Parts: sequence; C-alpha cells; structure tokens
Amino acid sequence: MPVMLEKTYRAFIAAHVPEEQAADAAAELAGYEDHFARIEKRLVQMDGRINLLTWMVGFNLAMMVAVLFKVFGRYERRPCRSTLRSSQP
Repeated sequence: MPVMLEKTYRAFIAAHVPEEQAADAAAELAGYEDHFARIEKRLVQMDGRINLLTWMVGFNLAMMVAVLFKVFGRYERRPCRSTLRSSQP
C-alpha cells in the first residue's frame, strides 16, 4: 500500500467515501505533500546560498573601498626632485 495521510483517509471514510477511493485520494495528497517538502528543502538551500553571496559582495565592496582610500586618500605631496633642483640658486 502506498504512503498516504491517515487523517485524510479517516476523513474520507467518515464522509462515506468508498474505501478504495479514499485510499487513492489520501495517497495522491501524500504525493503532493512530499512534492512541497522537496520544494521547501530547495528554498532553504537557496536561502543559504543567497546569504553567502551577500557576505561575499559585502566583503568585496569593503576591500574595494579600502583600496580606493589607499590610492586616492589624503597624503602629503612632496615636490619631485627636478622641481627642487630648478628652484635652488
């Protein structure tokens, strides 16, 4: 006998549905429940992947900002050597 939902089967029997039809209907509903459980499992996996990707993008953005501050940040400008030689008497 295939997997079926016991409460659904009993409800069909209480509603005076023939036993064979009640068993078939309960087994079919159990198949849908299994299908939705698999979908829910896949959604949980996708949620984990999205969380990982969010952290990766945040880390990449932080490193890029650090590099930009290092390259374009405030620093003391020193005159080049050719300027120093030409300005001396």
